[in-house]
Amino acid sequence: MVTSAAWVDYDHDGRLDLIVAGEWMPIRVFHQENGGGRFVDRTREAGLAGTEGWWNTVTTADLNGDGRPDLVLGNLGLNSYVRASPTEPARFYVGDFGHNGTLEQILTFYKHGVSYPVAGRDELISLIPRLRNRYPSYADFGASRIEDIFPASELARATVREARVFASSVALNNGNGTFTLQPLPVEAQFAPIRAVLVADFDGDGRPDLLVGGNLYGVPPVFGRYDASYGLLLSGRGGGDGRFEAVDMEKSNLVIEGQVRHMGWLRQADGSRLIVIARNDDKLQFVRPLRHSQ
Repeated sequence: MVTSAAWVDYDHDGRLDLIVAGEWMPIRVFHQENGGGRFVDRTREAGLAGTEGWWNTVTTADLNGDGRPDLVLGNLGLNSYVRASPTEPARFYVGDFGHNGTLEQILTFYKHGVSYPVAGRDELISLIPRLRNRYPSYADFGASRIEDIFPASELARATVREARVFASSVALNNGNGTFTLQPLPVEAQFAPIRAVLVADFDGDGRPDLLVGGNLYGVPPVFGRYDASYGLLLSGRGGGDGRFEAVDMEKSNLVIEGQVRHMGWLRQADGSRLIVIARNDDKLQFVRPLRHSQ
């Protein structure tokens, strides 16, 4: 499912290209070809194949001062019960496993080198009652893999999606039509990032990132994602596009709730406020430091 998109001329050919982010998909790059109006998927050529994640947002900005647009990419983060990596991806199986004409959805991820379904015996039986006869007790179900629960023929008919990257990241523009993905600092991985604002908040002449997120409406097994109170990431300089988390006591930043969008509001006197939209909550307004006006 697509969750965010941005127009940007990433290769400086004078035509806007389309960057698309979403769940169970890589960061996709659609290049506008000669003549305009025709877009070709250049994800692999851009070096972003294999970046399937649970991406929430994409923002464009020149992060390292080289004059080329880079990408800021909000993802699930790394503070999650479900884990994923290039060699041990999370997987999402969709199929008629109950043989009743409806589609069931089964999520799996790796633990100690083995991929298990997130759902336990009771949840799977509630979805697929026919499994009760096969697994009359918890001992029978044990540590069953999805390959143990369903025959290979059923799994082959299912639609399968994978996620390999959960870290919120930046993708630095190499200037040759490719990007290099690198994760944001660990403090930015404590919760999903759903909104990003880029500006020179500390007045040092380098772009900084203000990020927010959280997600409450999740199954109990996950535990709600609520570890973010907003985070300021200061650009370190040196042309490497790296950032350093600013302590909350120094940034004086407290953003509660489920952040979904952030933007600027210019006041009558010319100063600007940061407007923060939160799910099922009122708008929050933050006055930035003077040098970020």
